[in-house]
Amino acid sequence: VFRKLHHSKIPSGISYDLGLSDDKVSLFKSLAMLYLFDCFILNTSYVDDAKNEIMLAWGDTGSSILYVVSDKKRQFFPKLSNCGWLIVVLRSLGQESADGGSECENSSMIFINKLEELPSTICHINRKAIGNSVMTIGYVMKPSCEEDFAKRGAFPLYPTQNGLIFMPLTFELPLSPQLQEVDVVLQKATDEIISIELKSPTNFSNRIVYTSSMQDLQRYLEDHPDYCVIDSFNNIYPMLDRLEIQEILLCLEDLKTEGHSTIRGPHFLKVICLD
Repeated sequence: VFRKLHHSKIPSGISYDLGLSDDKVSLFKSLAMLYLFDCFILNTSYVDDAKNEIMLAWGDTGSSILYVVSDKKRQFFPKLSNCGWLIVVLRSLGQESADGGSECENSSMIFINKLEELPSTICHINRKAIGNSVMTIGYVMKPSCEEDFAKRGAFPLYPTQNGLIFMPLTFELPLSPQLQEVDVVLQKATDEIISIELKSPTNFSNRIVYTSSMQDLQRYLEDHPDYCVIDSFNNIYPMLDRLEIQEILLCLEDLKTEGHSTIRGPHFLKVICLD
């Protein structure tokens, strides 16, 4: 979660109360340094001081501060609400709700069961604030690939100039509520392949066996065909079969653009039998 906030370049900070042990303060400061976060002291008696310190660090944010707090820190709720902050309350163990995140009647607090819900909560808040002028793209891929893209500025949680919001999908949470928040699904199903049967006479989609989580996503998208999927599961198999790739490249040989290189497949030999 910290990495996603950092790569999205969302001003973020870690707050701690007075009287915290030196070891815990040192840990928080180390995390803040690692992810380029700010560190603030936040006490119920000095909320205004913390607010001024945040404004000095981040500039005038207006009322767009989102504060994530454990439900064990209820003494902070009234004063933070009076500051106009939006509070995301992380339910403690044993207090989780089957409905996941939900808003209070006054809409100043949102409850979540797991910290992993925070990115999707931020996307939901942004979309609600901006309206239908943005499109939310839900994406799923292995962490290393996501990290590589995010380092280059891809997948920001806040809206881009083109009106796109990128929301990470996670198999650690129920898929249906997450997918209800997105318009487009960007998946890298090749990260979730268990086995491939190249000689199977069945259609392409049945030749690949995915992890159970990816199969759940595949079934959901099949049941909801209105979703735009990048790439379709049916388009994955040709990229795993070198002969299929070769045939695709051969079909591109007649595609010529003046002033550009010609696309052609390499010379190849198809081996029918190894006996």
